Amino acid sequence: MLYRAQGPRDQEPVSIRVHVSGGRIRVEPTSLPGYLIVDRDAGRVLVVMRQPHVYFETPTQSELVRDFLPSERMHFTRKGSERVAGLSCTVWDVQAPEGRSGQVCVTADGIVLRGQGQDPQYGRGSVEAVSVTYGPQSPGLFQPPAGYLRMNIPRLPTASGGARPAR
Repeated sequence: MLYRAQGPRDQEPVSIRVHVSGGRIRVEPTSLPGYLIVDRDAGRVLVVMRQPHVYFETPTQSELVRDFLPSERMHFTRKGSERVAGLSCTVWDVQAPEGRSGQVCVTADGIVLRGQGQDPQYGRGSVEAVSVTYGPQSPGLFQPPAGYLRMNIPRLPTASGGARPAR
């Protein structure tokens, strides 16, 4: 899928691949030197940097992806249906904690075709599918590339001042 994204700073197109049976998403911003692999089932996000061939892991509870995936803390209200990128989708209003809100249009098989939202801390943002292609994908697209070095990043201190240990 190719998405057009708009945020507090304008962004270039973003390619997103979804491995439905594996519960993984690969996000590839065209302007950045790497990509993200979100593995919800394993509770982790891998940040892969093409140069210098390294990757590191962050838990899905991190701010990096806190609002990227639906959670039980969000409330969805059905609003109707539309067509985006030639596909039918259901429109949902979304209310989330801490004053975040938005609207998404999701296909029957769970693909987000359009989303827009606002966050008191990060501002407004939106994504819209430009094209969607269904087909088999190599499971290797959702794993760190062979030969890449895993870097261990120490945890940042928590709000209580204590440091969280690295895994």
